[in-house]
Amino acid sequence: SDTTASLYPRADTYGRGREYRPLEVAVQSLDEFTLANHLQSVDFMKMDVEGAEFEVLQGGARSLGGGIIRALSFEFGTSNVNSRVFFRDLWTLLHDHRFDVFRMAPTGRLLGVVRYSEELEFFARTTTYFAKRRAKPS
Repeated sequence: SDTTASLYPRADTYGRGREYRPLEVAVQSLDEFTLANHLQSVDFMKMDVEGAEFEVLQGGARSLGGGIIRALSFEFGTSNVNSRVFFRDLWTLLHDHRFDVFRMAPTGRLLGVVRYSEELEFFARTTTYFAKRRAKPS
């Protein structure tokens, strides 16, 4: 029932002092979900999976590459210490599937992440990102 529960053991300082009990949970890939539910288009998908964003996106290669998912949001930060995923992994996967990535500033303004930079590897806090699929080239 803790909102900071994760598929990964919480070894970050944010989880320090909290008691977590392991539970077995069923998981389904994004592609399995879209196929099972006959989804042809998803306008917007919000992810809040405490460090498992990269795995969700990897499990959605068909949905992302085929244009089923048109836009999405994800978080990057503290939880990625536990999953050992870098922002570069997320940015590259999305970029390869023709998504533009934007960081949400504290004011709510979206700032385009045109290219990867190590400065984006910021684990101390959680940052929200948005990604929108580019239109097919004409």
